[in-house]
Amino acid sequence: ASLLTHLHRYSEAKSLLWEALRIREAALGACHPVVSTQYKKLAEVLRMQGLLSQAAPLLQKALSIDQKLYPPTHAEVASCEMSIATLTEEIEKQNRRASR
Repeated sequence: ASLLTHLHRYSEAKSLLWEALRIREAALGACHPVVSTQYKKLAEVLRMQGLLSQAAPLLQKALSIDQKLYPPTHAEVASCEMSIATLTEEIEKQNRRASR
């Protein structure tokens, strides 16, 4: 999926990432660091496609997992919170452009 993303073949990457997420959730359970990372990767591909509103709930899901696994000051939690803040800012900018 990383190579496909690098080649801007987002739809193909997205399909592989969804499948990997399904497999990892089934194998590892819904509250596992690898599952959280998978949600983050999928959200990034959606963000790269400009599908910001679809990426947001995936980052929220990743944050929910991270908050169950780590203390509030852990780097994974902070990183995910920063990604959500950045995405929220991008969504706001997109909304302002659309309303012009």
